[in-house]
Amino acid sequence: MRINSVVCDVHQSHLLNAKCILTFNVMGTSDSGTLEALGCLDGTCDRFYEPSRGYFSVKDNGRFVRGNPNHQPQCRQHDPEVTFLYLTREDEELLLACPRCGTPAPTPAALKAAILDASV
Repeated sequence: MRINSVVCDVHQSHLLNAKCILTFNVMGTSDSGTLEALGCLDGTCDRFYEPSRGYFSVKDNGRFVRGNPNHQPQCRQHDPEVTFLYLTREDEELLLACPRCGTPAPTPAALKAAILDASV
């Protein structure tokens, strides 16, 4: 997997570089276990990114909050496996990139807004 310079979807000026091992239990589902994810370098931010889950938060009580996955952009070239795109910067431009393909693409303003809406 080729992941470079993942940008926090909330701050967009902070990188997600901190590799974290998270233990999670998604309420209302049987989805639980451990997960290696990239965490925001801002100590007050609770945002993480993982290719099969996209951007998500872990709240103070350990609750895993993903938002609506339908609002997070996905790479459709890897079906049936879901691969969520991540935000990155290149020459001061915000781009979306697939962690498997690695090729960044310009991010339209409407898509940027959808990513931010999904992060709330």
